Amino acid sequence: MTTHLEPHDVRDYLAEELSYPITVEEVIDQVGDIKLEAPDIDRSERIADLLAEVDDDEYESADELDQMIHSMLPDEYIGRKYYDDRSDEHGDPRIEHDEEDQSF
Repeated sequence: MTTHLEPHDVRDYLAEELSYPITVEEVIDQVGDIKLEAPDIDRSERIADLLAEVDDDEYESADELDQMIHSMLPDEYIGRKYYDDRSDEHGDPRIEHDEEDQSF
């Protein structure tokens, strides 16, 4: 049975299940079938698939491996892109802003 994890649980799981330093091949062999659930869609990504194109040979810690895995996740995992809780528009770099309209 394949284990499914939420992305925020990956670091703790990697710290408990693996010994460091560890190579990409060892990670794939030991936990490659673990699937990370996307927050808003019925989709999951296997750790093996995320690490398939990684050039790094070895990871020194669970933190380092977790950062790499998270950097390889598709956009569906990051929530609302360009979200800014201060306004509807200032967080989106695709929208041009008039500097005179801003007040602080």
